[in-house]
Formats: sequence, structure tokens, C-alpha cells
Amino acid sequence: MTTMTRILLRPEASLEALNERAAALGWKLVGDDAPGHSRPARRFWRPTPESEVGWYEDHGLGVTFVWVTNAPDLEAQLTEMLPRLKRTELLAAARSSDLRTALGALRALGVAEMGALSPELRPLLVRFMSHPVRIARRAALHLCWVGSWKELLPEIEKRSEADADLGAAWGRLADVLRKDA
Repeated sequence: MTTMTRILLRPEASLEALNERAAALGWKLVGDDAPGHSRPARRFWRPTPESEVGWYEDHGLGVTFVWVTNAPDLEAQLTEMLPRLKRTELLAAARSSDLRTALGALRALGVAEMGALSPELRPLLVRFMSHPVRIARRAALHLCWVGSWKELLPEIEKRSEADADLGAAWGRLADVLRKDA
């Protein structure tokens, strides 16, 4: 069984620190993708044949994280080594009245929960789906595409009918989620 964890990083986190750690431990570099217009920067290593550690920096979402696959001991080491965002802090920030702060936290939580929407994130996301500020609704729409959360389909269908500006985009997302269901 494959296990994967994402460690969300603070802005001061350094790829150089992870590079040094990987070199010191003799990890094999297996991928190094430069960022593109809509493509994130990724670098990943195989510490063992069964495990993987990767750096993911999405400039579009403003989120950086390290993923660890099949290596709980490395996960613990990296959690201690790298400056990370804590889930409790992100949930509190996502409830902030400051829109920039709230959206940044929502993006980070959305990336952390790709494929597995938590009961805590769901109401926050739904709130932003019908936010009076268009950019907030747009951010929620983008996260729903990234997360592919089929359990949000009823809310997404409502947005396709109720959102005058983004209704067509919500409708396209609903169509894709229905096909994948």
C-alpha cells in the first residue's frame, strides 16, 4: 500500500536545504521540472526504491510543499527540518476577515487535501464559492478543479445556476465531475 503525505511549507522554506539533505544522504535525483506558465516547479528524489521525496512549488496557487511517499521516518525528519505551516494555523487563517490571508490559507488547505476533502475545509470552501467578491469565487472554482472533490457536486451545480459571472465555468466543472463519478 502506498502512503503519501504533503508537508505544507512556509515561504522561508528552502529548496537548497532539501538539496543539501538529499546529497548528504545519497538520495538519487529522479526528476527536476522547471516551472512554466501554468506548470509548477518540481524536484524529486528516490531515497530508496520504494520511497520518494519531492519539492513542489506552485507559483499560480502560491503554495509550496514537500511530499513523502512510503517513508514515515523521512516524513518525521523533514517535518522537523523544514519550516512548515500547521493545519490549525491554516484553518484559523482561512476564517480571517482579511481576504488575502483567508484565500492564501484556503489555497494551502486545498492543495493539502487534494483527493480527500476534510469536514473542516468543506464549509470554508462552500463559503468562498458564493463569496460576494468575484476573485474569491474564482479562487474557490480553481481549487475545486485542482481538488476534484466529487462530494461538492451539489454545491457546484448550484453555483452554475446562481453565479452570473462564473456560472458557465462552474457548469463545465460539474460536467467533468459527473463524467468522472
